[in-house]
Amino acid sequence: MKKRLIVSLAIGCILLLLAYFQPYKLVVVIGQSMYPTYKSGQIVLAKKTKYFKKSDVVVALNDDRSLIIKRILYTPEEYYIAFRSGI
Repeated sequence: MKKRLIVSLAIGCILLLLAYFQPYKLVVVIGQSMYPTYKSGQIVLAKKTKYFKKSDVVVALNDDRSLIIKRILYTPEEYYIAFRSGI
């Protein structure tokens, strides 16, 4: 019985550590800003990364610490080119 408790606690601790350090996070879409790609109430899987490209969908923290989901339209280089050429 004691051995079973120790094994259960060890497995629980391992699962807790994996959940804490995983690169993925479940996010619930709230609102219609990404419709028709994502509908309100839909659950999506977000991956942590440092690299983004045009048309990627990103999850970020808003000023009030709520999650927002948006699509990248321009990268910094594209903004500079559009600004300089007057587009």
